[in-house]
Amino acid sequence: MLLLVLEFFITFLGYYFLPKSNLKVVVQVAIDVSLLLTFLIGNTFLVDKNHISKSKSNLNFKAISIYFLITLLWVYSSPILRYPFLQESFNFSEIKILHNGLNSIINSNHFFNYHIVRIFIITPILEELVFRKLILSYLNSKYGFFSSVVITSALFSISHLDINNILIFFTGSIFLCLIYLKTNNIKYSIALHIWINLLTLIL
Repeated sequence: MLLLVLEFFITFLGYYFLPKSNLKVVVQVAIDVSLLLTFLIGNTFLVDKNHISKSKSNLNFKAISIYFLITLLWVYSSPILRYPFLQESFNFSEIKILHNGLNSIINSNHFFNYHIVRIFIITPILEELVFRKLILSYLNSKYGFFSSVVITSALFSISHLDINNILIFFTGSIFLCLIYLKTNNIKYSIALHIWINLLTLIL
């Protein structure tokens, strides 16, 4: 709730004081600032009450490969979850080759802009700190595995303020929740988040 209030409030302030600004950019900045503030506030009031296990486990190469392969397949098939449902269809002849996608990104004048920085650095780190390390850990200690994953994923999808892709965000969050609960190590969910964002950009 705090995150959504901050997102709308900061978006309103940004667009009010900078009316000629691109609304999409204003919303992106508002989401990022809201995530940072939410983490700082939540880390102050929740972590002390949360008995989070300090033990961490490492994934072997095979397990990591399976996670990354599953998310690759998920990203490619995820358009069928976009509203209105089944609007997209599979067309394997239109699969973009990885290096062609990367070349188009690198050759773009916008490669080094804020949008790219937030995709690979800001968003993965802030969202994983807020939704997995903070919210998921807290809910898991209170309500258990299933409820914590569902609630966290619902909050994660709503926070993106994008109704058309809400199911895509929800299912993506489930993968991120599972890898964090499996390892209790935020670096793995951040790495997977970056991987998902990269695939989304080039496919």
